[in-house]
Amino acid sequence: MLVHDWLQTSEGAEILRSISSADGSRLRSYGLLERPVLPASASMEDAHYKLVVVGKSGVGKTSTIVHLSGHGLTSVHCETAGIQTTKMYWPVKIAHLNKKVLMNLTFWDAGEITLKKFDHILPACKSGVDAVIFVFSFVDKGSWEEIPHLMTQLTDPDDQLAKIVIGTKYP
Repeated sequence: MLVHDWLQTSEGAEILRSISSADGSRLRSYGLLERPVLPASASMEDAHYKLVVVGKSGVGKTSTIVHLSGHGLTSVHCETAGIQTTKMYWPVKIAHLNKKVLMNLTFWDAGEITLKKFDHILPACKSGVDAVIFVFSFVDKGSWEEIPHLMTQLTDPDDQLAKIVIGTKYP
């Protein structure tokens, strides 16, 4: 469905450079109201997706988002307070349509304590969501056992959400 080696072409590489850091080692960080400046030759459609990342406290939700979004990991970490959003862009070329799309992915991360303490956080996370990423830790059996409860709480059998399960901290 996607042209996997398109980013290695001159056109794809030019677009990738425009969303990468100055040294090219990672993707640039963008705020909620920012958008990358693409080369004039790049005519791309935008596709916006909201992804909510959930799981037990300490399983590595924030680290997973940092890794998926191509940003550097920090050595010190604490429970996420409130809602933290991380925005990333990724260019793709769809093979059968022969069109280029700039994927605008916004990851929403809410700490477990925050979700339990404030009733308005969960509805804000669920509003307009396109996918839910369930994170568990291989070293915490309870985090795996909590996934079915989270799925029941956050999704419905008839919804059109993408449901993704990611395991972290593999021994």
